[in-house]
Amino acid sequence: MEKLVTIITATYNLISSGRKEYIAQCFDSIHGQTYTAIEHLVIDGASTDGTLELLAPYEERGLITLISEPDTGIYNAYNKGIAKAKGDYIAFMNSDDFYARNDAIALCAAALKDSNALYAFASNYILKDEDRKKKTYHPNLYRGVRSMPINHESMLLKKEYFERYGQYNEDYAIVADFDSYLKAFLDNATAVQIPEVITAFRHGGISTSDTQRVSSELAQALYSNYHSITNCSLEHCKDIIKKQYFPTAELKQILQHANVKNKFPYLWYNYKYMLKSMFK
Repeated sequence: MEKLVTIITATYNLISSGRKEYIAQCFDSIHGQTYTAIEHLVIDGASTDGTLELLAPYEERGLITLISEPDTGIYNAYNKGIAKAKGDYIAFMNSDDFYARNDAIALCAAALKDSNALYAFASNYILKDEDRKKKTYHPNLYRGVRSMPINHESMLLKKEYFERYGQYNEDYAIVADFDSYLKAFLDNATAVQIPEVITAFRHGGISTSDTQRVSSELAQALYSNYHSITNCSLEHCKDIIKKQYFPTAELKQILQHANVKNKFPYLWYNYKYMLKSMFK
């Protein structure tokens, strides 16, 4: 028997923001999955531009459960979805992105079933509409000590993940998924990788346009999670984000705390950026 998967989509004023066509593609990719045990929660932030009327037919057909009320941002919407989720597994799909294959959920659910992992993850496409280019992003866990190494929507998480690490920290507007990832990393949480491209991420949202805010929030996430391990300051964490590497001794402390058995790939990846910085 298939375990129930809850997919959470946050929406707000899709029509006025030019996402009317994207949401149809997003929903079609979810409701066309070969995996049948799916609960699709749409958490709307009290849209006022006709979005609710746009979503109504999906609700009437029983394809989505729609909750519309004011929220304070995407992670507040996600947390509402997590609290209401009935599924054993939880995934997130933004309104302008989509699953790139119809067996994406089936692949991830099978991997979780066959392993003791807390979450599954895979690769994704990055779409740039302005030049019609598509490139593939493959997760690199070795950069995960300083920035999110996985596209959030290319993950399927056991509900137990949130019971263990809590919901997303709403103090962050952009990187709460990375803050959550760090908590799991430092706890040596098990994960399983799917060697496929399963989602498509549309470039151009706040996470790719407001680079200054992203950098500031990344530094805060490093400080919040590493301060008790390395006694680092917030200014030091800002410098790490700017330079894109850790002092070697500090990285070793972090890896030791996370109980990482093979530290070499993390150290080598960090060293490459250290060399790159030296020859700028």
